[in-house]
This record gives sequence, structure tokens and C-alpha cells, in this order.
Amino acid sequence: MKNVSIFVKIMSLSVIIALLFLLIVLFWILPTIKSGLFEERLASMKAPVEMVYNYLDSIQARVETNEITKEQGIRDILRNISSLRYDGGKNYVWVNDESSVMLWHPNPKLINVNMSDRADKNGVRYVYEMTIKSKQNGEAYIEYIFPKPDNLNLHLPKISYGKFHPYWKLVVATGVWVDDVENQVSKIRNQIIIGTLIGMFLALFIAYFMSKSIVNPVIQVRDKLLNMSEGIF
Repeated sequence: MKNVSIFVKIMSLSVIIALLFLLIVLFWILPTIKSGLFEERLASMKAPVEMVYNYLDSIQARVETNEITKEQGIRDILRNISSLRYDGGKNYVWVNDESSVMLWHPNPKLINVNMSDRADKNGVRYVYEMTIKSKQNGEAYIEYIFPKPDNLNLHLPKISYGKFHPYWKLVVATGVWVDDVENQVSKIRNQIIIGTLIGMFLALFIAYFMSKSIVNPVIQVRDKLLNMSEGIF
């Protein structure tokens, strides 16, 4: 019974170590990876918005030096923003005024439309909230759900980032879907689980033979001592 106990203890220890590793990965390492991917995704939105915001500053300077009129400045801004794409052409920057009227959007049906009452399926008035919060704080992040262009029936989580320009009284914003982050994390999770299961099998396989190498000599010594106690040499 003691011999069996040694074997079971070795095998159990191998399983426990593998399970502890899996738990650490699932509940500590993966959340950290997910958080890092989200932070990276959010940071990626700031660059195009900042670029347009800086462009607004440069046009403002030209207006203030009487090089162009404010009306000309607005036309230049909207004309140049219309060609801006990033993330392989999939994403864009939109511009709305402080009343949530869309001044530029790649969908021409939305231009000059008041978006104050436009809401997602959960009732989030994304353009209105972006306008209000960015006016209050200078910048804002808004979370909502929105259909992707390739599947308008599929509404997925999206995060938008925007900045309010006080001189032009415009909101410059962009948004990204975050389902790709979830997909990345799911792939990593599946790879780790598969890898851990394979590692656990190998560990058990090795532990089995190692335990045999430990238990068998113990059995031989025990049998020899039993024989000696019975006068058998």
C-alpha cells in the first residue's frame, strides 16, 4: 500500500503542477495579455485623431494671420479629412460640430445629419455622448455596439475616441471594433490549453516511468527484507 502511495503521490504532484500552471495562465497571464491588447488598441486610435487635431491648429493659425478666412479653413479641413484612412483603409476619422451634426463621414448619407438621437441597440447615443463628454473633458472614450460594414446585421462592441477643438467647435473622432482583441485572446487561450494538456500528458508519461524507477527498487528492497526475515537468503 505504501508503494502504491508513493506512485500515486508522484503522479498527483505532476497533475497538480500542470493544473496550477494552467490556472495561473488563465486567471493572471491571459487577463494581463488582454488588458495590454486593449490598451494597444485604444492607443492606436489616438494617432489619427491627434494628426487631424494638429491640422486644425495649423489652419487656425492661418485664419488668425488673415491668410485665409474661417470659412475657407473649414472647407480645407473637411476636404483633407475626407481622404484620411488608416488601419489598412478599414478605419476613418469623422467630424461633427458641437450640436452633433455630422460634417464629415465616409457615408455620404450621414453628412449634415443631426446625430443627437442616433443610438445603438442598447440606447447609447454615441455621437451625442462623444460630443458632450469631449466638450467637458477635452477628450473622451465611448463604448457602444455597431455593425461592421461587411455584415450590417452583426452588431459588435466598438470603442470610439474623440477630441473637441474649442476654436473650431468641432469633435474629431474615430472608432475601432474590439472583437479582434477577443479573437486574439481566444486563440492564445486555446493554444495555451492545448499546449498545457500536451505538456500534462508528457509530464504524466515521464512521471510514470520515474515513479516506476523509484517504486521498483523499494519493492525489491522490501521483498529482500521480507525474505531475510523469513530466513530466505
